[in-house]
Amino acid sequence: MKNLNLAIEYFSTTAGATFEETTQRIIDQLDFGKRTPLRFVFFGIPQSDYEYCNELTILKTKVKEKFGKHTPVISYVSQRPLCNNALVLEAHSTEISSERVIHHRKFEHTDYITVEDSNAKKLSLGGIIASDFRLSIFDQSMQIFDKIKKIMELENMPINSIVRQWNYIANITLVKDDKQHYQEFNDARSHFYNQTNWPAGYPAATGIGTENGGVVVDLFAVTPKKENVSIFALDNKLQVAAHAYSQQVLIGQEDAIFKTRTTPKFERGKVVYANKESLVYISGTAAIRGEASLEGVGIKTQTVTTLENIDYLTSVENLQEAGVPCVKAVEMKSLRIYLKEPQYYDEAKKVVDSMSPEVPSVYLLGDICRDNLLIEIEGIATNY
Repeated sequence: MKNLNLAIEYFSTTAGATFEETTQRIIDQLDFGKRTPLRFVFFGIPQSDYEYCNELTILKTKVKEKFGKHTPVISYVSQRPLCNNALVLEAHSTEISSERVIHHRKFEHTDYITVEDSNAKKLSLGGIIASDFRLSIFDQSMQIFDKIKKIMELENMPINSIVRQWNYIANITLVKDDKQHYQEFNDARSHFYNQTNWPAGYPAATGIGTENGGVVVDLFAVTPKKENVSIFALDNKLQVAAHAYSQQVLIGQEDAIFKTRTTPKFERGKVVYANKESLVYISGTAAIRGEASLEGVGIKTQTVTTLENIDYLTSVENLQEAGVPCVKAVEMKSLRIYLKEPQYYDEAKKVVDSMSPEVPSVYLLGDICRDNLLIEIEGIATNY
């Protein structure tokens, strides 16, 4: 993308004798040429919260040694890669340009990056965790959102400039004392988002389960400066908007302040349009029609249905209906495929390879936000 300047690549490696050696193997592969890395998302298999923290420290140290003052935002997601890899890296990078000012900054031990030109200011923020994984999911989430708010205030970027958010939640479907982890997160997110209005719709988002690491949040925000940069929300006629779900599909206690179980506040997709080109962020998508999950149909049918939902969401017709200008073609740039069980990998991959051939993809073991869903897929596409 000439104007949006985002490239996404995947790197992987098998296990070394130590996690440090494994990390070094993947770092040695990295060469971005005339681009600079913005976001690194590592996927690995720490066996405990303690091990997660130690491995996160190693990842940050090794990346810092490689990139110095140009170190990207780093996240570590406790999800097992499903291609016999011990560690997978998703790397986002942008072209270096004299017209673009890139700042690497830190706030309370959290690194973030701003990219600014005459058209827009962009914020890459990630790997945000709470002070203690022993806190409730709600309290961890509130800490994280408070830190996000402070960083965005420092950068003079409103909360509603968040375009894409990734939410990683340990044991996402666990219910304890009538409190479900995902619902606790949704309630905290609702409190955070309720501080502003959302004229261009909520962010695109994924809420996905992890084995360890508490709550981890990544995000990307954009503040346009000129009329040639616009933000659009994408709806999907095949699915009820997540933020409009009924109470029947939500689980757990009602929020103490809202007096209800709050809905997942995200759009099915979000578009960043700049100078006749668009970047399309596809939210975590599953085999849901209306607001009901497809139950008892197996992994093949759920995968087909999920990709059909994505195909409609990103269709020229749907983008034009959302008001996105200059849509003539859509190209998928990357996919993340989350599977509830490892035995689903072979069949799901056959379907994805058939329906979305040659799209760079990564397959991960991650619990889906509903017990009856076997697969969730997110992605990034471009249109022109």
